[in-house]
Amino acid sequence: MTFSLPQLSYNYNALEPFVDTETMNIHHTKHHQAYINNINNYVNSDAGAELKSKSILEVVKTATAAPVRNNGGGHYNHSLFWTWMTSPGSTNTTPHGALKARIEQDFGSVDAMKEKFNAAASTRFGSGWAWLGVKEDGTLAITSTPNQDNPLMPNTENPMIPILGLDVWEHAYYLKYQNRRPEYISAFWNVANWDKVVEYYDNYASKGQAVPDHLRISIMMFRRSMLRSVQLHRSISSVGLGKHRLCVVGSGPAGFYTAKYLLKENDDVHIDMIEALPTPYGLVRSGVAPDHPEVKSVMHDFEKVATDQRFTFLGNVRVGQDVSVDQLRSHYSAVVIASGATDDRKLNIPGEELNGVMAARSFVNWYNGHPSFRDLNVPLDTDTAVVIGQGNVAVDCARILSKNPTELASTDISQHALDALSKSGIKKVLLVGRRGCAQAAFTMKELREITKLSDASCVVDPLELDRGLNPASLKEVEEQRAQKRIYQLLSTVAKDYKQHIQNDKQVQIRFLLSPVEILPDANDRTKVGAIKVEKNTLSGEAYKQQAHGAKEYEVIPCGLVLRSIGYKSQPVDNVPFDSKRNVLSNIAGRIVDVATKEVVPGLYCAGWIKRGPSGIIGTNINDARETVNSIVADLPSMPLPAKDASDLHEALKAKTKVVTWADYQKIEQAENAAGESLGKPREKLTSVAEMLALI
Repeated sequence: MTFSLPQLSYNYNALEPFVDTETMNIHHTKHHQAYINNINNYVNSDAGAELKSKSILEVVKTATAAPVRNNGGGHYNHSLFWTWMTSPGSTNTTPHGALKARIEQDFGSVDAMKEKFNAAASTRFGSGWAWLGVKEDGTLAITSTPNQDNPLMPNTENPMIPILGLDVWEHAYYLKYQNRRPEYISAFWNVANWDKVVEYYDNYASKGQAVPDHLRISIMMFRRSMLRSVQLHRSISSVGLGKHRLCVVGSGPAGFYTAKYLLKENDDVHIDMIEALPTPYGLVRSGVAPDHPEVKSVMHDFEKVATDQRFTFLGNVRVGQDVSVDQLRSHYSAVVIASGATDDRKLNIPGEELNGVMAARSFVNWYNGHPSFRDLNVPLDTDTAVVIGQGNVAVDCARILSKNPTELASTDISQHALDALSKSGIKKVLLVGRRGCAQAAFTMKELREITKLSDASCVVDPLELDRGLNPASLKEVEEQRAQKRIYQLLSTVAKDYKQHIQNDKQVQIRFLLSPVEILPDANDRTKVGAIKVEKNTLSGEAYKQQAHGAKEYEVIPCGLVLRSIGYKSQPVDNVPFDSKRNVLSNIAGRIVDVATKEVVPGLYCAGWIKRGPSGIIGTNINDARETVNSIVADLPSMPLPAKDASDLHEALKAKTKVVTWADYQKIEQAENAAGESLGKPREKLTSVAEMLALI
């Protein structure tokens, strides 16, 4: 039997900042793969002939020879280890159910169990593992083993069925924690997948069974599994999958990735994609900064989806106005809502209603040519703009406001925005964050760009930078490679503070400031004239620090305030909405009742409206796959729609000018031609009427 590397259910960067991306990549693809290569070589040798027909669990249970214990154990242990971790906050953060009760019975409390586990992990001399497992009498116990030994192996000191394990080999933590093993052990609890531990306890260990072989399959078994999956999909098709027509609401990354993987998983399924605008791509078109064209290359992938014969684009159709969700449900076997986050979080301070105060989302849509924002009044006849927030969107806004317009002229920035920016009087842009540099959300790439602007200096006050570096923040900087690099660059910039603060054009990065009031202009009380901020201090443990006002204030004169403190989704009529998280109420993409968690049949979601406004475009890949997996699992029992989708198409045509993909391509051709004459990749049409006139 040949063994293979199991796929992870998360990306290598999903465990940041507690387990770094580089370690995950090397640990999985190099170290684990090496154990697999070695056990395969042994099994295929004369010495391992008796193991050829055994599963990896059987190999581990009978392992006595050192090569088998080290390499077979290495494969089995790591295969389990990956499942015991997940992205922070994505599952239950503590044990629950019968396992929690058993922990409290055997250890006194969860904290006491963790303390004993930590001790076993930290005192294991050299390399090895720490384990929580179920003994023969049903009680829980903690032990550690050397090398790649597993408590299931013969001749172990404390035999048990493991339900949780921690790799304390240096290769598991050295790149990030060096010789600080206790810090790594402590960090592990932030990514512990307690739902999986509970599953292993409830379904197997509590019944005296080890984790079954099918959870850690060999390549041969994997191929058989895939064959069964294909056969299952074909059988679904033969009993009506081809009759299932699905609807995806929204044509941004979440919508297109959902469509892509639905089409990939099912040969016969047909998808209708509904979009409110005549143009597709959502934030890829109207949210990505024009000077980041490489990010927009994903559109080529989406074009392949749109040209599939099993895909129909229905643009210029507004759900909630031209058609309701209830109507869609009567025409489709399943409806996936992927309409994104169409609102933003407010500051909720006095003066926020003044002219010149707006969401960063609105400003981004304005310079990207979104039809709803083409006429936005952006007051650029001022010398200072303040951006509240320190995420990548905030940095994008600061960069666009500060960049030489001639450098934007060859991008696909909308001409009305380019013309306005060319006449802008803004000299200073302040990026204001309520906490310190260790908590700033912008990436190194975005930060580096504003330190290299041709017309503006990046200004960082060294005193303000240092005020945010309390012991907890220093810990965050030291333990997170990305934040450490950011701090190092900010420190370098801060060295030139006295020089840069004298320059005419500046991008100032300010820390430990919270807006408390927006003040009106002295000559026009309807528009913003300044913003009052309160200086903050930080308190709390690392990664959980809160900003607290110090009762010390500063007034910053300005004529433009952009709030960039987060997007949020809006409720959809007759769809359960979690008002606390501002997302549709769902479990793994299935819409569920807010109170009872009962599944609403045939209704799903994906993207920001499912998980909240987090991540990059690529984050939507795994998000969409999760939703698609739920749909595929439900399809065999999913009833056919009461009405035919073609009837809906006709009804929509009577209400609005429905834009097909071929129609959109005419719009695209016109935009490309207009852009070519200006030396740009495209000049976006910013009027729906102008778009429809081309069709």
